[in-house]
Parts: sequence; structure tokens; C-alpha cells
Amino acid sequence: FNAEITGVRIDELGTERCAVRFIGFDQRREYKVQDVALLKPPRPQEAPVGSVVQAIWAQDGLWYQCTILEHTVKGYKVIFEEDPGQTPEEVNIDQIRLIAREAQAKKATVGEKE
Repeated sequence: FNAEITGVRIDELGTERCAVRFIGFDQRREYKVQDVALLKPPRPQEAPVGSVVQAIWAQDGLWYQCTILEHTVKGYKVIFEEDPGQTPEEVNIDQIRLIAREAQAKKATVGEKE
């Protein structure tokens, strides 16, 4: 599940633990630091305006395809393809990931006639 780290502490046994808040759910939980995998966000140069990427939708915490509209102080303003209202949303810099080039190429050729 996708979550944000909200704090880190050392418990009474000396184990480093981090508190997380799940994105899309109002739940918090604590895990051992070694059980948490951090996402490495792409550099802004790798995700220019107009790029098709995936981002975490705040409503359910899942990854969806979207297009970057602009870079912001916090991250990116995107528009999710599955959003019927096409409302731009801001996502944090660490809540996007690049799509494999093969997937982008396949998407680009789907509507082309032979």
C-alpha cells in the first residue's frame, strides 16, 4: 500500500520504527524501518510538462495514468485519465513514477491505422 512516513522513533528494544499514514485511507500504522520500501521519484527533467506518467490518486492511494500539466513547488499538477471531470490535481514529487517506454510506445500506436 502507498503511504507517507509521518515519524520515526526507536522503541524500547532499540528497533527503529516509522509511523505511516496510508494514502486514500484514514489509517495510520507503525512498521519496522527495514519493512518499509521508499519510492525514488524521477528527477523533474525526466518528467517534463506533457509527459504521461503514473501518479498516486489521493482518493484511494492507487497508481493511475495521468499527464503532467505543470511543475509546482510541492511536485506536479496532473490530470488523471480516468477522472471523468478532468480536474487537475497536485501530487507530491514522490508520488509519480515513469511508465516503461514499451508501454508508452504501445499506447501511442493503439489508435493508429495501418
